Amino acid sequence: MDLSETDSTIYNVLRRRQQNRDVSHPVGAILFCGIPGSGKTTLAQRLVRDLQAQYVHNDSARELANANGVKKFKPKAVSEALVRTILAEDANKLIVFDATIDHSWRDRLAFWAENSVPTVIIRLNINPEDALARIQKRGRADTDALTELMPRQVANFEACKKELPADIELSVPFDYQAVLNAVKERLTKA
Repeated sequence: MDLSETDSTIYNVLRRRQQNRDVSHPVGAILFCGIPGSGKTTLAQRLVRDLQAQYVHNDSARELANANGVKKFKPKAVSEALVRTILAEDANKLIVFDATIDHSWRDRLAFWAENSVPTVIIRLNINPEDALARIQKRGRADTDALTELMPRQVANFEACKKELPADIELSVPFDYQAVLNAVKERLTKA
């Protein structure tokens, strides 16, 4: 594992926080495409709970870094190190990867393929104005930054949508039970 000292510290805290490590699951990853406010994290957390999967969340690394005054670290390196550790050490190799892959989907999919991990890609479609309203309603500290980044996020999402087929295509709002059933079905085919 080639992490800086700061990245290693964040990695170690996140590794200690992981749950469901001993629940036996075959190798698989659930990935998301979607703009901020589309419900990726809410969906990811429910899937983690109901599937008893492992949870890798880039925002958790950012929040941990911010809480400790860390300005420079590499969330992608930390999350990839967590995934490699899960695959090497844990009985549970089903990973819900809670970070949009829109802007770097080719690299993200190459990473999963290099590690022989079959993926299920879920795309969450939402009107950008509705997504912004959801973000503002949550009252997150980074609402202004997310609002400023939204045009770029929408452009990344639309570009990804043209090139990357999703295994499960959703429009917000959606029926969670139907999504859970579709994910389970896709995982059995992977």
